[in-house]
Amino acid sequence: ETSPPEEKHMRHTQLCCLRTTSIGLLLFSYSLLVPTFASAQSHAYVTNEKSDEVTLIDTSSDKVVATIKVGQRPRGITVSPDGNRVYTANGNSNDISVIDSKKYAVVDTIPAGEDPEGLVMGPDGTRIYVVNENGGELLVINPSTKEIIKRIAVGLEPETVVLSPDGTKAYVPNESSHNVTVVDTKTFAVTG
Repeated sequence: ETSPPEEKHMRHTQLCCLRTTSIGLLLFSYSLLVPTFASAQSHAYVTNEKSDEVTLIDTSSDKVVATIKVGQRPRGITVSPDGNRVYTANGNSNDISVIDSKKYAVVDTIPAGEDPEGLVMGPDGTRIYVVNENGGELLVINPSTKEIIKRIAVGLEPETVVLSPDGTKAYVPNESSHNVTVVDTKTFAVTG
């Protein structure tokens, strides 16, 4: 028995931690469940690193709504607080794709350092926190200006970043140094 192409794409996901306003802190695949703000419907966004796409699934029907071409090897995914933009960290093209959630299309690209993996949007939507696996750093980026606000050294091979519920701390699990770096999001100081 063969699987539809959408199912094959969804199998190419990795584990990470994501924070969303409506869901809280979760261990999930590189997928993100996002409530659609104009209706009671919810969607899941799933990165497909082998095909360089994001699949949008209507969770009420489990049907694929759209498949969106993004940068090379998309990994982490996050959404703006208002739900209008979805961001993917693309490890091989060293950037972040910005998807318009209503048009189902990439509308911008943000440079994101060397091998961006996991990312999360700050609670007020003015900062994106993205880890660079090969660079061993956490970047803080203004999504409007595309400016890198701060580069913060973390451990070896950071995989993702998760914010505390109040947004005051960023937690970065580091694969090769086997630790978690804790960063104060106001001062950018490493506190643990």
